[in-house]
Amino acid sequence: MKKIIFILTIFPLTLMLAFESGNIASQFNIMKQQLETNKVKLYKVQNELKDDISRQRQELTKIENGLDRVLSGLQVFKRSFDACYIDYDDSIKSFTEIRDNTIRRYPHKRQEATNMYYEDIDSTKEDLKTCLSSKGDFLAELKGLRTKLDSMKETIDTSRNSIPRLEKKLKDVNKKIMRITEEINSLEGTSE
Repeated sequence: MKKIIFILTIFPLTLMLAFESGNIASQFNIMKQQLETNKVKLYKVQNELKDDISRQRQELTKIENGLDRVLSGLQVFKRSFDACYIDYDDSIKSFTEIRDNTIRRYPHKRQEATNMYYEDIDSTKEDLKTCLSSKGDFLAELKGLRTKLDSMKETIDTSRNSIPRLEKKLKDVNKKIMRITEEINSLEGTSE
């Protein structure tokens, strides 16, 4: 009889322990699945952050390349406008030299040489005006360019400021993924 009572008291405890261990195993599996799901979500966030960082860097590179082209263009225009003045100055010097040499060699052609000198200077002034006529259009374009540059500067500042912030978020996500992986590993170790 004692054996039957002992078996009857042990049997429910054994069933209860078996049920509890099955329940614990299912809880472990549920927790493991939730952690795996969270890990997958974090991988997606990680990839999005990497893509954002890459896009920001590409945008910065594109803007920097554009700025280099703008700077090159500005330097070309500056040289061309400088060349207008240089050509004008060279022409005046040349005309003065020709006039002075002509007067020295042929003093009787002084008036003719002087008249030709002033005609050449007037012609050179017209050439200078023609050469510089595009400068007004260029200056108008510069005003528009300045507005675009201000906008680009804001974009550059935003990108430069956001990249470190995104990289920090990426590090945080990587840490969370590592912690979740450790949790999954510890759950797998406990369930065995």
